[in-house]
Amino acid sequence: MIENFLTKLGASTKIAVGVSISPSVGLEMIEIDRLTGTVNKYSNRPLEYNHSTREIANYEQFKESLEELFEELHIPKRSNIILNVPNVHFGMINLPLLLTDEAITNAIISEVEQSYIFKRQEPLISWAEVYSNINTENRTLAYTAIQKNVLDEINIICSEVGCSLIGVESSYISLLRALHYSELAKEEMKEGTHWNLMIIAQNSYAILSMVDKKIIEYYEEPLALKSFVDDEIYNAITTSAKLTLAGLPASNLLIISETDLVSAEVLSMKLDIECSVNFLECNKYIQNELLPVNLNVLPNMALKITLESIGAAIYPFHDFPLKLNMVGDQEGAFASESDDSMCPKINLGNLEIALTPDFVKKTSLLLGGIIIIPIAALVLLLNNFLIPREQAKLAGLDAKITQAAADIAKYNNAGKDNTFDLKSTIDKILSQNKTKLTYYDTLGISIPNKLWVSYYMSNEAGKIDIKGKSTNVESIYTFYKNIKQLVNDSDIRLYKLEIASSSIDDVVASTSSTPKDYDFEITNMTETELNPPPPPAAANGAAQPAAAQPGQATDDKKPLFQLGKPLFGPKDNTSPNPSGQAAPAAQASAGQLPKNLEKIEKF
Repeated sequence: MIENFLTKLGASTKIAVGVSISPSVGLEMIEIDRLTGTVNKYSNRPLEYNHSTREIANYEQFKESLEELFEELHIPKRSNIILNVPNVHFGMINLPLLLTDEAITNAIISEVEQSYIFKRQEPLISWAEVYSNINTENRTLAYTAIQKNVLDEINIICSEVGCSLIGVESSYISLLRALHYSELAKEEMKEGTHWNLMIIAQNSYAILSMVDKKIIEYYEEPLALKSFVDDEIYNAITTSAKLTLAGLPASNLLIISETDLVSAEVLSMKLDIECSVNFLECNKYIQNELLPVNLNVLPNMALKITLESIGAAIYPFHDFPLKLNMVGDQEGAFASESDDSMCPKINLGNLEIALTPDFVKKTSLLLGGIIIIPIAALVLLLNNFLIPREQAKLAGLDAKITQAAADIAKYNNAGKDNTFDLKSTIDKILSQNKTKLTYYDTLGISIPNKLWVSYYMSNEAGKIDIKGKSTNVESIYTFYKNIKQLVNDSDIRLYKLEIASSSIDDVVASTSSTPKDYDFEITNMTETELNPPPPPAAANGAAQPAAAQPGQATDDKKPLFQLGKPLFGPKDNTSPNPSGQAAPAAQASAGQLPKNLEKIEKF
């Protein structure tokens, strides 16, 4: 669907498919969905392969089979293909770290030319570093080689068919990539795990010593399997492989059989080694599919899918640490010539997109329309609806701001002509109320036992008048002292202290053991404030209000509360002693009274 959409936009698209030459199956073509990890399309055709020379026996058959697979699977012939070829020559080599790439290539070619296959044919190699050791200044390289003339012949056929050859890889690397992708070797490929991979082919078996996903050592043993009968083949393999595996200690062994002559399960039971042995059938003994397939793939075809074909199909989008692409750095160099061959290309999964001028032009117009149309609609909406409505709101706010500014100016001017000082008045009220509340709070927390307050008054000037009664002078003294201490800068004084009695005879007749009650008055008012003079007589002889008696509340001095009245006070109109002491008669009646008064006055 994406490919059709991009094609309509003028893009030149190519699907990447895997093609594998498998001696046991033939020629395979496979397409895997990158998102779902399932096989979308798969089929195969018979193909003769020469195991002695390790090359395709009939190139004309290869071309016909390739064209048939494209047509059967409805895959465009202009697709990109990644070709997997059977192992021709694979090896490991240790070389110094100081060698240049060119020197490494020459050293590997010299090694490869020792093989009988490359005695008369030019090799084409690919190599990659597996690991390096700084201490020894050496590094280990894995390399593979294929006949150059074979690759040239394959490239010519691909050009004639119309497909583009973008990768050629050895079967061992394709197989390892597929094991990693399918998680069939998940336990073996865990970080730091030492394990061995044993691959049984038609005329040999190979052992790859691995540490997680890295190849450490490689061993291949030619073996003419068809020359053995029944169990002889298993005895030959176990006898030969047991010695090799003994020199490659590992915790796991995975056996993969790609020939119908050997069952990997049977071989796993016959091998007597001290490690965990797993097996994987890639032959007629296979029971389950290697990867999930969709309904486009027939069940009998699904069981023939090889690991090598899977590794080739996932090459464009699955990252595996080891890649040995014999096309080398000239990836896509064998692509067939076309009008868009010089265009930039991007890869989307297994889809290659060529950025042709027509595609860029149409895509730009489409993106421009997607971006410009919403912006134009937004501008239209702003001009016709939102902006006029917001301008009306702004005009209303401006009118309110103008009115508020006029009111502020009016009030500022009015304040200049008015003599009323708001700040000083507030400060004064707060100060007065604070003083009143302070005295009132102090009164609540400083009353000792055996003392009762019967009268309390405060006025606007911060003056207070407290009257009460106590059974002893010490409680009065304590009460007076507490008020002085709790109220800052208090100017109160003990204005009156006398024995509460109905007559002087009772005072004289009382003894020291007889309980006495004492009346007291504490105030910071002046004598005039406590006993204001009577108003002058009216000219018309009208009756005037009686003068306030000492201790009575006047109009400007109203008590907050008056719980009771003194039992008696001075019987004449003589004012109390200006020093705040009690009348002399009361002092004479109490033996300890003058001493206590002296103590209070000193405080």
